[in-house]
Amino acid sequence: IQKSEEFWINKKYRLPDKIMYVFEKKSDVRLCDCKIFVVTHKKYNVKHDLMYQPICVGNQYQNKEYLNEHLGENIAYLNDRINECTALYWMWRNGKSEYIGLNHYRRYFYNNRIKHSENYLSIETVSEIFESDYDIILPEAIVLSRTLLDNIAAGVGEELRNQGLEIVQHLIKRMHPDYMDAFEYAMNGHLLYMCNMFVTHRRILNQYCEWLFSFLIDGAELLDVSSCDSQGKRTMGYFAETLWTVWLLKQKLRIFELPIV
Repeated sequence: IQKSEEFWINKKYRLPDKIMYVFEKKSDVRLCDCKIFVVTHKKYNVKHDLMYQPICVGNQYQNKEYLNEHLGENIAYLNDRINECTALYWMWRNGKSEYIGLNHYRRYFYNNRIKHSENYLSIETVSEIFESDYDIILPEAIVLSRTLLDNIAAGVGEELRNQGLEIVQHLIKRMHPDYMDAFEYAMNGHLLYMCNMFVTHRRILNQYCEWLFSFLIDGAELLDVSSCDSQGKRTMGYFAETLWTVWLLKQKLRIFELPIV
């Protein structure tokens, strides 16, 4: 198999009974300035290259080759309560790239429907998507069998779910009353963009984070989880995972969905 002026072999996969080659047409798209931060709290074989930048969160694991959310402007003290949102805050306050994204140490976007570890999202694909006038890359939306509120209760129990709901409702109503309908619609619905994963332009990230952290930090501090186990402490983190879905209901963004591992 030979390369040509128009095509090149982008990936080679060894399957049990065959070898599969994936060809891509050469593109003249300008590669964008993009950093995808890979959030990790444990030793793991995370992606680390010019686009993928690991960042350590929490207090359990440090790596001198990676970024650390305790350095720079941060809310690292809330990591056990709002999970990867402390990394999101760090990215917002300290990141510099034109496009910015968040992945997890074991969760990545694929370039397309070929779900293989050699086919994780590339800078070429990111550039082509945004060159095509999309605003944000998100995981394929999933439709849960239960509502988002019931899903949170399944994770932390009804009592903590109800306490968290009361706090978040109060804060959104006070800070952003025009989002109350979207919040109630999303929380009583079944559609979810999972894991706080995304890639988008910094302008859009700024808009989302200004909205999100205007109340999420207060919510995490107001909910008393001092006597909870590690799962219960993450109650506000469960709510935080739903908030991309809430915010997007009020936006007019062109969304490009990709499968995730």
